[in-house]
Amino acid sequence: MASVAARSGLWEQPETSGEVLINAGGFVYPVSRRGLLMPFMRQRYISVLLMHFADGLPRDADGHVYLETSPAYFEALLDELTLYETGRTNTVDLPPSKAADPAYSEYHSLFMREISAFSPSADQQTPLDAVPAHDAGVKEATQLCVDFIEKSTRAYVNAIKGLWRIGDDIKAFLADMDPFMKSSSDADNALLSLTVLGRRVTIMKKTLCRLGDDHPLLTRFSDTAPNWPDRRVRETPAKHFITAVEFARRMRPCRRDS
Repeated sequence: MASVAARSGLWEQPETSGEVLINAGGFVYPVSRRGLLMPFMRQRYISVLLMHFADGLPRDADGHVYLETSPAYFEALLDELTLYETGRTNTVDLPPSKAADPAYSEYHSLFMREISAFSPSADQQTPLDAVPAHDAGVKEATQLCVDFIEKSTRAYVNAIKGLWRIGDDIKAFLADMDPFMKSSSDADNALLSLTVLGRRVTIMKKTLCRLGDDHPLLTRFSDTAPNWPDRRVRETPAKHFITAVEFARRMRPCRRDS
């Protein structure tokens, strides 16, 4: 579909083994492609985003795919993905302590939504049967043909309805994942970083722009005027500053009900 190509999406994964390096909010993590493509995960938004739309995501200075998410959440997700990939669990769920924390649960509920368009079901791939051969008389043969036409018509109608559902699913996916994807403006796609107690904190410029042109976080991170020349945060406790950044980051993803 044109909407997939417009966001640099691919119907087939270019690679299905090994690891892909993902910069999640400023920290680079190795992510198992095999884990993302296993049955429980392959239709999840996060897997489709990273496996089919990597070219539509921003890149950091080292060429790594950049995902606008909390490093703490992404690390927790990878821990659970490792348990699933190694057969120690059948799902990828956050532990209770994190599942109750919006800083983790909001991302997880979004990324664990499903879209089947990139993993078609058997029904979508099953061809129509040929007209059955039969040695019956004219009346019986005519009825067989009528039955076949009715069956074929129903199959085509169901196929068309299926295509509409796929289109709706893709539209919803692209709307929900739009905050994570590149925009048409290179300036908005810029990754802005500050150092807080030796820790690098990174966020997309377009994330901060949504807060308003004069928002303190934007002017603090911005590398163009009006901005602060000092790239180190010295007067705000690290925990408070990072909490503010992560809250601003979570304001971007669409919070459409499942």
